[in-house]
Amino acid sequence: MIRCLYFLLTLLVTHNLLGQDSSRIITYYDLDQSIPKETFLVLNNDSSLVDGDYVKFNLAGDTIVKGTFNSGQKEGLFTNYFEDGKIQRTTFYKNNLREGVTKIFEKDGRIIQQVTFINDTIQGNLDLYYPNGKLKSSTAFKNGKPDGLVVYYYESGNKQEEIYYANGKPNGQSKKYFESGKLNIEAYYKNGLLEGNFTTYFENGQIEIQTVNKGGKKTGSFKQFYENGQLKSSANYVKGYLTNEVFSYFENGNLKTENNYDKGYQKGVYKEYHENKQLKINAKFSNKGRDKESEEYNTNGTLILKSSLKEGKKAGIWSYYDNSGALTIIEPYELGKIHGIRKSFKKETVIKEEPYVRGKKEGIEKGYLENGKIAYEQVYAKDKQHGNYVKYHKNGKKEIAGKFIRNEKHGNWSYRDKKGRLIKEEKYQFGKLITPESVN
Repeated sequence: MIRCLYFLLTLLVTHNLLGQDSSRIITYYDLDQSIPKETFLVLNNDSSLVDGDYVKFNLAGDTIVKGTFNSGQKEGLFTNYFEDGKIQRTTFYKNNLREGVTKIFEKDGRIIQQVTFINDTIQGNLDLYYPNGKLKSSTAFKNGKPDGLVVYYYESGNKQEEIYYANGKPNGQSKKYFESGKLNIEAYYKNGLLEGNFTTYFENGQIEIQTVNKGGKKTGSFKQFYENGQLKSSANYVKGYLTNEVFSYFENGNLKTENNYDKGYQKGVYKEYHENKQLKINAKFSNKGRDKESEEYNTNGTLILKSSLKEGKKAGIWSYYDNSGALTIIEPYELGKIHGIRKSFKKETVIKEEPYVRGKKEGIEKGYLENGKIAYEQVYAKDKQHGNYVKYHKNGKKEIAGKFIRNEKHGNWSYRDKKGRLIKEEKYQFGKLITPESVN
């Protein structure tokens, strides 16, 4: 570990008019005292009373700080340097407190920040700059807090945002602009919270959102528009909560959704439409929006899904239909997980039955031929093929018989023709074929 040691080179260098001794001090980064860290004078051998010129070095010996002390207190200009000797920061001190303008620079000499201190507290403007030298932001301070106009700029120099502060919080009007100079957002604040009209605009000048805030919460009418001026949605807020009817529209003006809210929760009937005006979703909400019964339709008005939620999770029977209205899948749910027999259909005939327990396959999965006869049976345990597997010919005779262990073929497997005659036998050990054998 690098340690700093104080090493006294000269006990007494001079005697000033007040009778104080001043001693030259050099500190080091290393125990061998070969890598200087600082050099300065102290009064009366008291290391807390640094006096006169102060210089600090990095490990390579480059000067990184220069300044002046007066009886232990920073006084006047202190300059920080990059390794190449270029100025990184300039700060003025009075009685050990920052006083006046502080500037921060990039290595190429460009200023990136400028701020004024009075009695070690920011006063006036704090200015930040882009790499191209243009002003990035200017913040007015009073007593160390933003107070007055704060302005942000695009790198092009165009104004991006302006907002008024009082006692460190936004107060009054705020405006945000597109880089083109067109108004983007207009808002009002009171003690840091949105208050009064709030309006956003598209770059073409068309209003996008129009609402009112009180104490930072939306209150009253809320409207949103498309760029062409067509109404996109309308709602009403009370103390920040959506209340009563909420409508949304397609860009062509056709109704898209109609909804009802009570203190921010969906309640009652919800309807959503396709752009061709056909009903898309017909639902009913209850239990503060956590319970839902729903039907969904395609653009032709054909039912394609029946579903339900309980406490925000899938519940009950979910039924899926193809675009002709034919049933394709039935899924039973409990607490958001499939639980029971999942059935798949083709031409209204069951072609597969899959057993589930709390979201995982458990039990005997069965597949069926279109004539209703069994096609295969597979045992599952903990969502894995684990147990006997049998596949049948269309005439009902066994075609393949074997066993799985954790999704791997294991043990003896037999293969038979349509007449039930054995044609091949195999033996597996955890998925690896051990003895293949054909039977003539």
